[in-house]
Amino acid sequence: MKWIADITFKPGSGPEMAPLVSKEQEHIKELRERGVVEQLYIAEKRDHVWIIMQGESQDAVEQELRALPLYPYMNLQVLSLLS
Repeated sequence: MKWIADITFKPGSGPEMAPLVSKEQEHIKELRERGVVEQLYIAEKRDHVWIIMQGESQDAVEQELRALPLYPYMNLQVLSLLS
């Protein structure tokens, strides 16, 4: 099943997130290689991210997202997409 993760970041968290960005990129690369992440879109201001994902359930997708280094700084909504 296909899902979209709609992510914004908590205001003022930029300085805390900066050292984690390279780890986040590595983790996303691994998820792409496993076929979990299909596409990733980042807003120009880098304050909003959309990730198209594959997963058996919303819980499975959210579990993958909880493992991301930037997860503690995210406001997250996961929605199912029509096939």
